[in-house]
Formats: sequence, structure tokens, C-alpha cells
Amino acid sequence: SLTFIVFQGFLYYVLSNTVGISGMGWATAIMTWTQLFSLLFIVSRIEKFSLRGIFNYSLRAWAAGLIAIGVASLVLILPGVSWWAYLAKVSAGLVVFVILYLALARVFKLPEATQMLKRFKF
Repeated sequence: SLTFIVFQGFLYYVLSNTVGISGMGWATAIMTWTQLFSLLFIVSRIEKFSLRGIFNYSLRAWAAGLIAIGVASLVLILPGVSWWAYLAKVSAGLVVFVILYLALARVFKLPEATQMLKRFKF
């Protein structure tokens, strides 16, 4: 943990001098991902589980989410300029997202979504 803090401070110093205030954001992002991957590696070795399984599940979950968001965002293209029309578009987009995500989760065999669908008897 101390190593990550020291390395993040070093990145703050280097990146803030080269790219300005956005360098601090980049340093935080770089260190967050570095810490995530290194901790995943350490825990996988101690707990004896497969990193490939984690990344496979993660990719399936991301794919389901991104596809559902992409399709649901098409609802926002519908015409309407009033506050009520915007509320209706956002609500319809949310419904489309949830239904499509749950359907894709079932297709991609994501266990949490499949268990939730079983509660509602789908």
C-alpha cells in the first residue's frame, strides 16, 4: 500500500509538470488500474483461483452493459423538447436498458442476473 502511494506521488510530480492539472487525474487513473491488477494477481495466487475466469466474467458483464447502454441511448434521439418529453425518454431508456441487460446477462450466462430472473419467474 505504501509503495502505491509513493509511486502515485511520483506520477503526480512527473505528470503535473508535463501536462498540468490533468496530469494529476492521469496519475490517479494509472495507479488505480495498477493497484487493481496487482491486487487481483496477488489474491488469485493466495486464494488459488483463475484470473482467466475473472477476466472472462468481467468481459461478459462489460459487453452486456455496453450493448444495453448503446441501444438504450438510442431512445434519447427521439424528438421532444419539453421537460415531460425528456423525462419520458429517460424513463423509457431505463426500461430498455434493464430489459436488454437482463436478456443479455442470460445469453452471456452471468450468474447474478440469472438468479435475479429466477426470483421473478422469467
